[in-house]
Amino acid sequence: MSIQVGHPVWYESGESYLLPGILTAVQAHDNTLIVKDISSEEVLTLPVRSVRARHEDGPTGVEDMIQLSELHEGALIHNIQKRFITNLIYTYTGNILVAVNPYQMLDIYCVETVQEYEGQLIGKLPPHIFAISSAAYSHMRAGSEDQCLVVSGESGAGKTETTKLVMQYLAAVNKSSNLISEQILEASPLLEGFGNAKTARNNNSSRFGKYLEVYFDKSGVIVGAKTTEYLLEKSRIVGQAKGERNYHVFYQLLQGLPPEERDAYGLTKVEDYQYLNQGGACELPGKSDSEEFKKLSSSMEVLGIQSEEKEAIFRILAAVLHLGNMYFGSTDKNGQEAAVVESPAQLQSIANLLSGPAEKYDTSLTNKITVTRGEMFYSPFNIDQALDTRDALAKALYSQLFTWLVGRINQVTCKHQKEASIAILDIFGFEDFEINSFEQLCINFANEQLQFYFNQHIFKLEQEEYVAEGISWDTIEFRDNQPCLDLICKRPLGILLLLDDESNFPRATDISFLEKCHKEHSANAHYVEPKQRVPKFAIKHYAGLVWYQVHMFLDKNRDTLRPDLLELLQGSRSKFISTLFSNDDPPPSNARTPARTPASSSSRKRTATVASKFTQSLASLIAAMSQCHPYFVRCIKPNPEKLPSLFEDKLVMEQLRYSGMLETISIRRAGFPIRIKFATFLDRYGCLCPSSATQDAKSKTVEIIKTLAATVDSTSYQFGKTKVFLRESTERALEEARAQALKGVATLIQKMVRGFLARVRYQRLCAATLRIQHYMKGRLARMRYKRLRSGVVKMQALFRMWRQRMIFLAILEERHASEDETLSRMDSEQQQQRLAAITKGGRAKRPRAREQEPRGKETVILGSTSATGTVTSTQLDIPAELLLVLQALTKWKNPNHQKGLVGVKGAVIEHTPSIRDLPRKIDSFSFCKFAGTYFKEGLVYAMAKLPLPSSLLKLKSRSAESEAVALFKLVMRFMGDPNLSGVNQMVLGNYIIQKALAEKSLREELYCQLANQTWCNKEEESLRRGWMLLALCAGAFPPSSRMDSYLINYASNYGYDSYKAYCQYKLLRTSPRHAPRSLPPSLLEWRSAQSFVTTALQFHYPNGEGVYVLVDSWTTASEIAGVLLQNIGIASGLQGWSLSLEDDPHSCDLAGHGYLMDAVAATEVPYYFPTSPSPHLASWVGGVKGVASAPSKSSFAKQPPTDCKFLNSLFQPVLKAEGQGMSESEDEEGMITDIDTLVSTVKRTEDPPVLPTPAPPPPPPMTSHGQTGTGASNTANTAPPPPPPPPPPSQPVISQG
Repeated sequence: MSIQVGHPVWYESGESYLLPGILTAVQAHDNTLIVKDISSEEVLTLPVRSVRARHEDGPTGVEDMIQLSELHEGALIHNIQKRFITNLIYTYTGNILVAVNPYQMLDIYCVETVQEYEGQLIGKLPPHIFAISSAAYSHMRAGSEDQCLVVSGESGAGKTETTKLVMQYLAAVNKSSNLISEQILEASPLLEGFGNAKTARNNNSSRFGKYLEVYFDKSGVIVGAKTTEYLLEKSRIVGQAKGERNYHVFYQLLQGLPPEERDAYGLTKVEDYQYLNQGGACELPGKSDSEEFKKLSSSMEVLGIQSEEKEAIFRILAAVLHLGNMYFGSTDKNGQEAAVVESPAQLQSIANLLSGPAEKYDTSLTNKITVTRGEMFYSPFNIDQALDTRDALAKALYSQLFTWLVGRINQVTCKHQKEASIAILDIFGFEDFEINSFEQLCINFANEQLQFYFNQHIFKLEQEEYVAEGISWDTIEFRDNQPCLDLICKRPLGILLLLDDESNFPRATDISFLEKCHKEHSANAHYVEPKQRVPKFAIKHYAGLVWYQVHMFLDKNRDTLRPDLLELLQGSRSKFISTLFSNDDPPPSNARTPARTPASSSSRKRTATVASKFTQSLASLIAAMSQCHPYFVRCIKPNPEKLPSLFEDKLVMEQLRYSGMLETISIRRAGFPIRIKFATFLDRYGCLCPSSATQDAKSKTVEIIKTLAATVDSTSYQFGKTKVFLRESTERALEEARAQALKGVATLIQKMVRGFLARVRYQRLCAATLRIQHYMKGRLARMRYKRLRSGVVKMQALFRMWRQRMIFLAILEERHASEDETLSRMDSEQQQQRLAAITKGGRAKRPRAREQEPRGKETVILGSTSATGTVTSTQLDIPAELLLVLQALTKWKNPNHQKGLVGVKGAVIEHTPSIRDLPRKIDSFSFCKFAGTYFKEGLVYAMAKLPLPSSLLKLKSRSAESEAVALFKLVMRFMGDPNLSGVNQMVLGNYIIQKALAEKSLREELYCQLANQTWCNKEEESLRRGWMLLALCAGAFPPSSRMDSYLINYASNYGYDSYKAYCQYKLLRTSPRHAPRSLPPSLLEWRSAQSFVTTALQFHYPNGEGVYVLVDSWTTASEIAGVLLQNIGIASGLQGWSLSLEDDPHSCDLAGHGYLMDAVAATEVPYYFPTSPSPHLASWVGGVKGVASAPSKSSFAKQPPTDCKFLNSLFQPVLKAEGQGMSESEDEEGMITDIDTLVSTVKRTEDPPVLPTPAPPPPPPMTSHGQTGTGASNTANTAPPPPPPPPPPSQPVISQG
């Protein structure tokens, strides 16, 4: 083939493989060619013999490298590079997937991609890790055969991410989403945090091997998983090379823990810890350790790790960090060097975290303890030995914790028996560092085993099977690594076996082990002895020559914790730590015992070494994988700098060579990867057999494949003695033909079944139609009859209703005439009384009766009066319970007496309380209508001069009726007793209110009694007391929903003097949905109801600053907390705050919905008063007779917002009198009679809504700071607004001080 200018070529450049280029010119004079390299664009002058034509396989190469037109190393690497540059990172080699790490996120792993690859055969869609996962899942379901995905490659090639993608696919195609799938996925961040670390080659290198088996049931649903871990790299816990880090979890812990938890463990920053700062790479580029810690904590929660276990895990991690910072000094002890702990603070922290005695840890870390004949002997360590013991303790703690985590994950995820499984092997890649130690030898030994398994499956076993089956075959040579495995682990002189032997001799050293290796293996072709006397040796692995330093080989192989330290950990007070080490038997002591005989010495069980346990684990792993159908994923690292879009062909070629990729392509191209027994073939593809004649299985198989002669190549299959051998193309053609045949058969079956079902359905419909017609005709006839009958009945009902309505209207007209006559008589009596007063020359008081009379015909007389005559209030009975309270008042002093009520001398924080709007059509809710509807028959809605014989409303029980009658007597005594004043009056009123609070049915009854006694009441003082008691009731419990609008109308239109607006505000401040108060009103509320002044309480911030805030009967703790937070500039996060009252040694917390006045009233309950502590106080310690004692100081709950300091000491009612402005006239109970001299003024922005009433009189005289007003007696003609916070204009404000 002639080469022309511009054609693609291969050229030799001194490398061991050909490179691609473009021929740009031909120099005939010296017989040379000018070639431009494709990758570097370098122009080279080459002789003709070094250049040959290149066949171009398209701009993106081929998807399956078996289809390469040219088969050599250069063609392989060029094909992979072309695909990598176009972000096509996956390439097939038959059913082997080559994955190049892109070092960037690609949008090819979404849910749509999962759905696209689900159920598809390999080769039908572009190469992808989901295609391999789909093939494994489909084959598992088709034959219930266990599958295995072997993910291999060197460190940094992307094995861990590939494993996670396989699990992501299996979870996505899981037909029934369940918790198990989520737990399996969440185990990955947990194991990565504890088992991965940054190395020189990989930022997230797995430092342990993981074999994950995902269990499925018969329907293909994930039912569990089991994780097996191999060889955690313990040396990394105590030391790291330059540029490397310890395990991720340490950095995540220090960055993600809240400051208070970090301080509790005695932790600081990363740079302060010897075990973390040796590599100088404390931060991981592109990742946030604090965010990773959140994912770690979330994984623990999903996996069911309890908070106690989580805390124990953090304590162990903190103990490991503190161990690294423990340092030792030396001293002379009996003439020899002895190590002593010179960091007692670290020692104490370790002992506290591990829940053990500090002195025992001190002794065990600095002394060797030997037991002989029951006596303990202590031999001091030097500093190096003490450091080694410290490091051994740290490694034991971490490795045991890691093993427990893996076991806990299996405990959570492995709960069901498997029907089939898909295993994923993610194990450490081949490693060759500047300094390679025991860990690298084990890691590379594992990779040698995997390479041997790959060679056996791909080359050796396949070729042996071809020969046994008589298949035409050309033998292909491949690199057999069995000699290298024999060098490492073959009995009796393998390197690991020599290491185990040396580890069992107490006086053996690393040098003695090295000398034995030189002696036994110096002649081995795979063993290299150094030319100089240096402590190292080399092994020629399948991936290249690796030198190993023998320093610490024996100690790392023994990896035993001294018996005294082990017993100390097993005896820890922490159940978690003691359980962690409970299964560990202490290693045999090296102490000599005279009684030991040679027989007993030889029978002593040897401690299992790391090498022996690892060798056994690998053997079990290979045995388990041999029972599965394997899929191989070869991960390739494109460059050592971990940069995207950078492809170094030399590095990639090395990986392709030692993975045997060229030989794999050769054997896959020439071989038959699909081998199926004839009987199994017929079971699956028998539907393609054109004839039904009885033949043997092989003949039928041949006949089936010959039917596909038009679509498959005759070289793509062969028939053996017991099996048919196929290539991927033939299998795809068979699967497609089978799918078409099954589809045709299924369509035929569906056609026949649907026709049969249609005929059956038609026959049933015919029979059902006749039956339906029969029933429908009968039903229509019955419906017609019922309609006629219903019409007749309705006409009869309408006529009877009209006849009764006529009778009712006649009776109603007669009743209205009687009411008009009664109203006329009452007007006449009032005019006569007014005329008599004018005649006597006296000044008539402002008429009230007319104002209180109903307008129109609102008064409802339900029946005749029960009796005539009157009875004095002092003659009414007093309950024995109340009498006991009144008698005890001589020994009781109100802690918040009138001297504690002071005028506010400063600014008051204004805020707008929650006030509802007036009910709609309020004028239509006359209380007369309520009385006419709900009062008992025979009772008159008018002031009664005698006690009621029964309740006004219909109550449910006789006891409630009796209580209502007794309650009415107390109301009459409260309103009519001229001698009742001071504390006696307050106690009687609170007793009445408490009765209603205790019995819900009496609340509405009490409102009706008060409305009844204030209606048409001509006695001024009795009327004032009645309205004062009604106002106090409105501040203690809301009216019922049926009474609410009627009571608001009554108070707004007929309220006495200033109680009109005052009661209206109290009723609008609450609603029937609100909870009632728990205690009757406090002294502060009584003072407000008597003098119509607003009330305030003093609150304190943590810095001692006090502020006044307006409060009323319905003010809650959360409402005031929000006002106080807004006062200091906090505008958000106001929900959830409350107040707490403190008075050493007493304290109580207010619930957010608790009423402040309940807390104040709880301090003023007299002796024997029938009440109980308020349920709105979340906690209360102290007090007398179940009643809270007087608090003096309060604080916020300890819940600081994110943008302010802690707030406490918020609420402080001052209990001492402030002398300025206080009147000295007070009665013997301490009640101040001229209390108006205590008030000062604050400004209010708006008034509460008030019903339309006559024009209000001018407001009362105001007082300024330091001046007193004229008193309440000068404001008799005023109707100021009620006292809600913020206060009305010029409204006095008093505070409990």
